[in-house]
Amino acid sequence: MLSTLSYGQQLNDLYVPNDSVKYNVFLSASSMKNNNLTPLKSLIILSLDSSQILKYQKLEYQGWVSLLESEHYDWSTNLVLYCIFEKDAYLLTNKTRDIWIKHKREKDLSFWKEYLPNNLSKANFYNLLGN
Repeated sequence: MLSTLSYGQQLNDLYVPNDSVKYNVFLSASSMKNNNLTPLKSLIILSLDSSQILKYQKLEYQGWVSLLESEHYDWSTNLVLYCIFEKDAYLLTNKTRDIWIKHKREKDLSFWKEYLPNNLSKANFYNLLGN
């Protein structure tokens, strides 16, 4: 049985499952802003429709954690978070969910559980448009 969110909708009715997520990793250029060098980094590119983006925008901390802990949504949710927070995704280049589980899943989940409570308001959901 799938987990449900507090308002009773099943996760599979709302979010992108692991087996259908499509993403690319692109290398961003270094840039100067306010005399600070922004280093080169790899970014996740996803292209979701506006209704999918709205569903993610409405999530609160516990909803994100539920998705990250679900075997059906952990990989795709991790990719969404990398995308909306522009986290360097170099270690996710050419990776599959199976490889991620073996080498990086626990580290990513621990990071997001610590990072999200104080940073959800900084998420850039426009990154999910894939432009």
